[in-house]
Amino acid sequence: MKTNLNQVKDVAKVLLYTDIHYIEQGFVSHPFANFAVQMIRENNKTELLDLTNEYDVERWRKYLSEKIDTISSVQQFLIIIHKPYLPVFFKYIKDYLSDRDYAHMLYEIWITVEYPNHDINVSTSEFMSMFRKAKKKLLMNQEEQLVFDSLPETITVYRGIQKDATTNALSWTLDKDIATWFANRFNNHGAVVEATINKKYVFAYLNGRGEKEIVLDYKKLMLQ
Repeated sequence: MKTNLNQVKDVAKVLLYTDIHYIEQGFVSHPFANFAVQMIRENNKTELLDLTNEYDVERWRKYLSEKIDTISSVQQFLIIIHKPYLPVFFKYIKDYLSDRDYAHMLYEIWITVEYPNHDINVSTSEFMSMFRKAKKKLLMNQEEQLVFDSLPETITVYRGIQKDATTNALSWTLDKDIATWFANRFNNHGAVVEATINKKYVFAYLNGRGEKEIVLDYKKLMLQ
């Protein structure tokens, strides 16, 4: 299947025209902006627009809509969409992507978005379905694939959690020291959880953040 870029652009434009939520001190929450002041460049002239002004909002949306029309690859959306909204964007475009674009987008979103396990718009079960669909040979780079291939059939994994946190998460690590860092980073009585899992329930080994991450089906974990 070839990526249907026009369908992807249509989804992006739907997000563009969603409501802007205004936050104090000049911040906003929107798939294409996090500041109330936005810069556009037209006719070799740079201009600042105020997203608290209705007229400027319409100009800003028209400007971005035209920019979306010029996009030539789905990867460019990784740059123009505000990071917290990338998971939900992927959720609505995934069926329009080639296997390669699907895997690449999922990889980049997973390693760049903060706390993807806790996204309110994309559940952990939805993320599991996304990873389950991705082809491992496209999801992992060559080095990651070599590590994955070398793993035993039963893998020991670790996760650093905060007090009273759930272990129902896709993201674990092969490195106990990394899990310990996550457990202690907020000085909030965190703990390291150890578990084992059969390799067939592991979706990928990802090291894009240097965390020796194992993305897995947490329902198949055997906690120690």
